[in-house]
Amino acid sequence: MEIIDQLDQVKQEALKHFSVLSLEQLNWKSAPSNWSIAQCLDHLIVFNQLYFPTFERVLHNHYKSTSWERLSPFSKVSGLLMIKLLGPGSKTKFKTPKVGQPCASELPASIVYDFAQHQHDLKNYYLALAKKNINSVVISSPASNFITYYLNDVLKLIAQHQVRHLNQSMTVFHHPNFPK
Repeated sequence: MEIIDQLDQVKQEALKHFSVLSLEQLNWKSAPSNWSIAQCLDHLIVFNQLYFPTFERVLHNHYKSTSWERLSPFSKVSGLLMIKLLGPGSKTKFKTPKVGQPCASELPASIVYDFAQHQHDLKNYYLALAKKNINSVVISSPASNFITYYLNDVLKLIAQHQVRHLNQSMTVFHHPNFPK
């Protein structure tokens, strides 16, 4: 259950470093085009929740793959590529799709605890999905129906994506101009 451990670790690190921050600190940006700590956490909540309806359908045996999902020759490669590109080791910056954009305005101080609750919900989905045969389930990305990948790769992708944005948040936290 390496992925579950990764989710727990991200949650614990976020609580440890960010739960003591002020509203000003959570929403501080090093530049207008950069994200704040709060926006990084909000982005993860927003984007991950896009998968929840699919998780529900799979868990309740109501998921039906589309023709494209069944026939796409890219599913195996897409998942592995997305894990690599959106994981913590990637230095490539991406424009976040509109559906996954964080709130542009100031977020409440509760964002850290909202994120912790989200991690709890996400972990419960992972544990429930682990009891299903998801190795052959192909889904489309919530950002683009053209992108298809195996559900087990999606679970790895989400965990890696979280580490990436935790690292991004830590960069903001350690910025020399971060308000003390």
